[in-house]
Amino acid sequence: MFKKVLVPLDGSPLAEQALAIAATFSEEIVLLQVPVGQDALTTAVTGGDLPMFVSALDDDSMAEAEQYLTNTAAKWRRANLAVETKVEVGEAAHTIVDVAAAEEVELIVMSTHGRSGVRRILFGSVTEAVLKHAPCPVLALRNERPLKRILIPLDGSFLSEEALVPALNIAHTNEAEVTLFRVQPMEIGRQDEEFAFYLRAEHGLEYTAHDVLLMNIESYLKELCEPEILAGLDMKTASRIGMPHEEILRYAAESETDLIVMSTHGRTG
Repeated sequence: MFKKVLVPLDGSPLAEQALAIAATFSEEIVLLQVPVGQDALTTAVTGGDLPMFVSALDDDSMAEAEQYLTNTAAKWRRANLAVETKVEVGEAAHTIVDVAAAEEVELIVMSTHGRSGVRRILFGSVTEAVLKHAPCPVLALRNERPLKRILIPLDGSFLSEEALVPALNIAHTNEAEVTLFRVQPMEIGRQDEEFAFYLRAEHGLEYTAHDVLLMNIESYLKELCEPEILAGLDMKTASRIGMPHEEILRYAAESETDLIVMSTHGRTG
């Protein structure tokens, strides 16, 4: 169980499904909405100054957001689950990250896109930014289907592996397939170069340093597949080289992943 979980909501069924998942393993949930007017949506996509437009939201938009969260909280509040609501003005990703830090939540549970059209584009970019900067693990729901494919990005750090327990518990409950995924920035080390040379010289194997890097990643992921907590799960591994937050979302789309569970600030930053 998590003591305190943040759930950003935009009014979409997908975001509310994220709330339903969070309610199964939380003692307290903070519901957050960051109202966004049409001017702000248009400006976000065209690269303008989003905060300037967000601050111009009218009182009706704020009141609507507060009423929506109040009604939603009433549906979920019960004896063993406390629900708090917050409406904040600001750029969505920064606000989510700031509220997560201020509230000292242990997990953020959110959807990867909004309701439709421009909101889908905006909320997708919000999720990418939250995955990159959040102070705690993030659970990101991609669609409204039953949870059948779960992606767990790892970077080799103990912090990133903290996402394993909640993700695997969800996988057991939903009998979902789990993919352990690692993205390595394109940084070929001297050891990789030397081992690739050794394989070519001593064994005639046409391995490049790039191949060795991927082999090391796969070896790390396979070692994580051994603990008993993984017993009975359908497990697989995958790896990419590139920018982590970009490759995670790209692979999730390609593999039709339903849920992404990851810790942030693992190895660096």
